[in-house]
Amino acid sequence: MKGINKIKLPLIGVLLPFVLTSCDPNVEYQQVVQNSSEHGIWLIMHDSYPHDEVYVDNYTQDSFYVAPNSETVLYAITRIGKPGEYSNCDLYADSITTRVEGYDTLRVTSNLNDTYSWVFREFDRDKSGRCECRFIILDTDIETVNVAQP
Repeated sequence: MKGINKIKLPLIGVLLPFVLTSCDPNVEYQQVVQNSSEHGIWLIMHDSYPHDEVYVDNYTQDSFYVAPNSETVLYAITRIGKPGEYSNCDLYADSITTRVEGYDTLRVTSNLNDTYSWVFREFDRDKSGRCECRFIILDTDIETVNVAQP
């Protein structure tokens, strides 16, 4: 009888955490910028908190390049939770500015800092908790800036 108890205790110790965590749903979240324009776009992240804080969500880079007609994932995470927790499309920087690659006279007019401009979507709602917030830049979002002549 003593031998069986020695086996039960380690088995319970191994299986109990698995059983408890398997009940909690995982959510996979991505924040994506889709550049559907003919111009390359630089996204510059501006924030006021240090990136070495363990529990602060933030971007892994201070800038991202989004090639013409492509997309870039700014932020991705998988954790216990529900997709709805990301539906407000929070930004993990104080602000995001943009620059059109190779052009001083062009600028992106759409505002990446307005979280209402991001589109939240859930995928495979019945199977898993995959979701994303997506911002789309079109050619119509890029305009010429008047540059003063010396």
